Amino acid sequence: MSAIVARYDADAADYARYWAPVLEATAGRLLDYVDPFVARHDGRVRVLEVGAGTGTLLLAALERWPRAEFVATDAARGMLDLARTPDTRRSFESMIRLAHQLAAVLGGSMVDDNGNLLDERAIAAIAQQLDAVRARLESHGLPPGSPSALRLFS
Repeated sequence: MSAIVARYDADAADYARYWAPVLEATAGRLLDYVDPFVARHDGRVRVLEVGAGTGTLLLAALERWPRAEFVATDAARGMLDLARTPDTRRSFESMIRLAHQLAAVLGGSMVDDNGNLLDERAIAAIAQQLDAVRARLESHGLPPGSPSALRLFS
């Protein structure tokens, strides 16, 4: 694994938190550009997204082109983990419990990648973001961890 892929893999949660909202407008503009092609094919196109990240572009395309077929992949598997994890909230809560235990045993603190303390408010905000992404996936018939989500986010 390259250093770049490793970095994206490790920072997937922060990427979803900070970059996905920024990329939504750009994703919309890209889809606007591709719309005429999709329309000429009556929405029945096959889309391969390489470097899908956390799925910002893919989810926007699913909303816009419900008859299209999609496959998404990313070299950084962590980017796809949200869609691939069946119970995102429970997994997140388990990870937070473990982080608290490690911090207590080691005399440390939980911080983000910028060294800022993660208090309960910050952790709750991350949990809400995970819930929102999960709801968005489910609204497209792609419950995280389902066979269709595993196939799509491979």
